Amino acid sequence: MSDAAAPPACRFYWRRVEQVLVVLDLISLEFTILNRTAGATWLALLDESWDLDELAGFIAEIFQVGAAEVELDLAGLVQQWIVLGWVETDTNGQVGIWTQTSELPSSPYTEISVPRLETVSKEAAEEWSRSMDFLGEPVSVIFYCDPDLKGSDISNRAQAFLSGVSETSEEVPDANRIHCYVTSKGIFLRRGASCVEAKDLSDGLSRLVLWCFYQGYGRSNLIGTFHAAALGRSEGAVLMPGLSGAGKSTLTAYLARNGWQYGGDDIVGLSKATGSTQDHLVLPFCSAVSVKEGALDLLADLYPGLRDLPVISYDLKQARFSCVPSEHHMPAEESYRKIKAIVFPAYRESAPTELISLSTEETLLSLVGVGVRTGEVMTEELLDELFQFLESTPKYRLSFSSLPEASLALERLL
Repeated sequence: MSDAAAPPACRFYWRRVEQVLVVLDLISLEFTILNRTAGATWLALLDESWDLDELAGFIAEIFQVGAAEVELDLAGLVQQWIVLGWVETDTNGQVGIWTQTSELPSSPYTEISVPRLETVSKEAAEEWSRSMDFLGEPVSVIFYCDPDLKGSDISNRAQAFLSGVSETSEEVPDANRIHCYVTSKGIFLRRGASCVEAKDLSDGLSRLVLWCFYQGYGRSNLIGTFHAAALGRSEGAVLMPGLSGAGKSTLTAYLARNGWQYGGDDIVGLSKATGSTQDHLVLPFCSAVSVKEGALDLLADLYPGLRDLPVISYDLKQARFSCVPSEHHMPAEESYRKIKAIVFPAYRESAPTELISLSTEETLLSLVGVGVRTGEVMTEELLDELFQFLESTPKYRLSFSSLPEASLALERLL
């Protein structure tokens, strides 16, 4: 039986953030950010069905503009929502938001039985394993492959990625063992009695990482994960989301060897608020740092042997995966993991170092492109926690061309 959370009762989650309305479609798991006019239209259609002419007049009255100005935009907006499957038309020709949840999957992935997994993986033999330490909690990943599929892309990427996480000498209980199978029938994962089939390589890696978080930190403590780096000092931590090519990994690798404690480069977790101050904490995932070709000269002295590491291909990119020494990993002490700022780094050649404050709306627009997820199912509770974190945490964009100057700028945020 799956341990996945129950699906939400309503198809949509929505929240007003500053001057916009954020809507999450729980079928597609896509965020949409609506301006004031679109947000008012969406809320009106959510409340009841409307004739479009009457709706145009209603919206025009709210914003004190002519109905003719609204009609054309409204028609285009509703047409977009029809394509998305958000809107239904009743027998009277009136339209409203389609909130029914029958299309919501009971599980966001394909579950299979243990006997089925044993059948499809009977030819697979163990290729490698790694037992890791997640702030004192031992977790193991064991990879199995069919004989002719050894050295597959998913196996190489997972092994390189996980090589940076500190090893543990503790005995790993069966409940904390994650088994991954690469077979001619597909990619499968098992955790206890929960067995799933991955849709593709990316889905398999994503599921593997999420299960590591569940086993390492406990499902009840995890709000979600960010495609981000995390660095900490005794004064606190910064969370650095960033798209590939923004300079995030290079800056992270530099900071991790220059006075900062490393909490992850590619993906990190966010804990629920704790203590009287309701601080959100980093849940580290100290994977190997992805170093692109252009950063080799900058980092070679800090990471001996970097140039000799194998080049791993992933997502149409190539990189060497270098491990940050475990003594530089983020410790369990909460002072190092309290998130004091969210910072979007952006390398700009010859540009001065500059921190620009961001609104929550601007931050959401950036995060939609970067990547954030709340786990196997996005519940209202988790989404509320996520937005509370985003609204209450200082947010910045960091432009830099000098790594030492970027480090000083980040220190001033703690």
